[in-house]
Amino acid sequence: MSTPCEKHALLPVVGQSPCAGCEIERLMAENEQLQAKLLRQEVESGTLAERMKAAGMMTVDEMLSGAPMDAFHRHAGVNSLETFAQWIEMRRREFLVMRAKRSLDKREDDELYEWVLAHSGVFSEVHINFKAAMSKDPLANPGQ
Repeated sequence: MSTPCEKHALLPVVGQSPCAGCEIERLMAENEQLQAKLLRQEVESGTLAERMKAAGMMTVDEMLSGAPMDAFHRHAGVNSLETFAQWIEMRRREFLVMRAKRSLDKREDDELYEWVLAHSGVFSEVHINFKAAMSKDPLANPGQ
């Protein structure tokens, strides 16, 4: 009889990993690597940047280095890592509240629902990773 995986306490399955949980993690990591590789190839080939320029757009690199509208998007109160932490938590809370209200009121057909859902996800991911980056031991309590 097989022994369960120590990490997930699941029994082994057919595949390249000790258990289903490990296999899912492996596949997700492989997927992320492939997506990053495809994006790098497209950006490095110049085709995306050329198409963006031809369409009158700024390229991704130009936007990341600072776009003219950045000054209008910047919150005046964000001037340190502490105030950024407060701002990102405030924005995450704001979108989580909007999302919960729409869900509880059965307003998934609201034209803003997908916009709220997307923003909620983005701010959640940024907040979670910012907290991990600022933590002394980011892997100690990932759910806190």
